[in-house]
Amino acid sequence: MLTDKAVRAAAAKDKAYNLTDSRGLHLHVTASGHKRWRYKYRLEKKERLLTLGAYSEVSLADAREIRDDAKKILREDCDPPARRQARTPDRERRFGKVFRRGSSRMACASERTLEASSRKRCDYQPGERCLSR
Repeated sequence: MLTDKAVRAAAAKDKAYNLTDSRGLHLHVTASGHKRWRYKYRLEKKERLLTLGAYSEVSLADAREIRDDAKKILREDCDPPARRQARTPDRERRFGKVFRRGSSRMACASERTLEASSRKRCDYQPGERCLSR
């Protein structure tokens, strides 16, 4: 398991490398010296990678907590990035009318193809109405 001292001491090398913590969590150090927390997991027999944040913003303890939250979401057969994107409150404010128009079209399309999709959508509740244009 990693310690905070080891994370602070991680320096840039010729190539990017990972410092492994436990249960899929690792610190990715790029050749330019940027440090990012990543969580490697499997969903639907595919390996995926979730970036949790930069080391300067997310501590080791916080990264472990976020990893544990993502594991809880995975137990429900949901994809953690999809759940996080669905719960971003200021997303609509940042993108304005373009986002509202695009999201209403995407919501209508996803409602039509929901039954055909084999992937479970965590942000969709049965019986919800499609957004109007």
